[in-house]
Amino acid sequence: MKRLVTVLISFVGYLSLFGQGAPMVVAGKVYAGTKLYSGGPVHLFANSDATTTTDEKGVGKFHIDKAAELQTNTIIFHSNNINDGLLKNDGKVKAEIVGVRKKFNPAVFTYFSLPFDVKSNTDIKSDDDVLRDGVDPDWQYVIYEFDAQGRATTGNKSKWKEVGNGAPYTLKKGTGYQFYNNDNLATVDFYTSNAADIETLFDAKDKNLSYMKHRGPFADSKNDGWAFIGSVKPSTFTVEENTIEYSGKAIYYRKNYSSIAQNSDWEEVILSAWNGESFTVSPFAPFYVQGSTVGLANGENQEDIFTFKQNGLNIKNAQYRSSRSNSNPIRDELYFKLASDKNNTFDRFYLDFADDYSEAFRAGEDAIKMATDYAHKPTVWSLWDGLDESLVVNGLPISAEREVKMGFSVPEAGEYTITLNPLHIENVRNVILSDNYTGKKVDLLQYPYPFTTEKVANDNSRFVLHINDNTYTGIRTLQADVVFASVRDNVLTIKNLNDGDRVRILDLTGRTVASGKASGVEFSIPLSRKGVYVVNVEGKTSAFKVLNK
Repeated sequence: MKRLVTVLISFVGYLSLFGQGAPMVVAGKVYAGTKLYSGGPVHLFANSDATTTTDEKGVGKFHIDKAAELQTNTIIFHSNNINDGLLKNDGKVKAEIVGVRKKFNPAVFTYFSLPFDVKSNTDIKSDDDVLRDGVDPDWQYVIYEFDAQGRATTGNKSKWKEVGNGAPYTLKKGTGYQFYNNDNLATVDFYTSNAADIETLFDAKDKNLSYMKHRGPFADSKNDGWAFIGSVKPSTFTVEENTIEYSGKAIYYRKNYSSIAQNSDWEEVILSAWNGESFTVSPFAPFYVQGSTVGLANGENQEDIFTFKQNGLNIKNAQYRSSRSNSNPIRDELYFKLASDKNNTFDRFYLDFADDYSEAFRAGEDAIKMATDYAHKPTVWSLWDGLDESLVVNGLPISAEREVKMGFSVPEAGEYTITLNPLHIENVRNVILSDNYTGKKVDLLQYPYPFTTEKVANDNSRFVLHINDNTYTGIRTLQADVVFASVRDNVLTIKNLNDGDRVRILDLTGRTVASGKASGVEFSIPLSRKGVYVVNVEGKTSAFKVLNK
């Protein structure tokens, strides 16, 4: 029996590995620039623990230099969930055949996408047999494609249509699909032998994906402009800080534990030029995007471009409003976050204010909240005024006083904190959070708001935000001895202190990082590293943790 050789690699550089006579397992970041030998299939894991399936894993990259030689006939790329990729090579990068292997559970709908076109009648196989898609008694699978035009026309947010129905068809690269497995088949292989597709697959250049957006019969409908697309790179891709120049748009993507189709497992990614958010998506993972359809007439289509960058992700969708645009400047942009004090998981939403924004929903100003209840983290949103429609981005016109209802869900009882990061401030003077359960009020521009709750699903009645509230006196109604802390630009600021309070900052090993006396109601200290810190104010409050991320 052959011995399994496991090689863990966490560096980027040229690589030459010799595991003759045995299969090879590689986990981590790999750059193959020379010969890679193995006596059997090379298994590449995108995380350092191949048994881990949590959404915190799966951060890995595999790149093959064009000069590299792969001395094996099979490379299997494993991602962090049910999506697996299989690459068959002839010993060099320019393979004769490349396939993506997917695992599909029976009798459920599973999301997937492909980085190249696949013909249904020849290039979808299991155990080297072509599978049957159709209406005959022996059919084995059905594939459904997201119907963007049908959604824009009917308003049905979950609009899907069957493709093929027994006739040959082509699965398009970068398109999101659902696969229904009618058999007990564990895996399905999707192949291509197109030399251009294979070369492009391993090309380190940016990769563009064209997709169509549609305008429905109702002006500024929240159903307009949606597309369900997928990665065209066989690796993870990341939004890097400051690479996105757009503000207030939502991308909905899978950040969960499998690819089984469910309505509650999509999270919003807000691409904010002011906030510099980053995220990582698994290989071949499909996700939703929404492009603006402003200027299109009812029934019109328009092509947009989604660019997968080598060192990150860039969106070039036409008519996305920019936070730096002179034609439609955002006067105020407020970033709200609900975080668990237990494990720092969080969710967020935006309130944006501009002179010419509409009270009604507009796809260029607002974004709906696709899920309001996650199993592993809190959820928070704003409510569209007059309706119970949940929004992750809420664009509003400027007014003297503004009331916005806020909803939330939490997966378990515990302590949570609501914070506000003012990304851009011009007209906003205060943002008063009212807790209707406790009667407390706090100006989130000055202080975060900690609270305790039981497990909650879709509570739209507890919290209300009052922007520019003229009746607020500025006197806090929270307990006088509650100390708060926040981190911004690597500076830790502790608030609600008394003059002379002794403050001590520790890391998780118990080592004192900084200490001193407060000279007033605040104490600030720069932090040299990212991570979790413990704040202790002697005689004032219990020690608590803060995260510098």
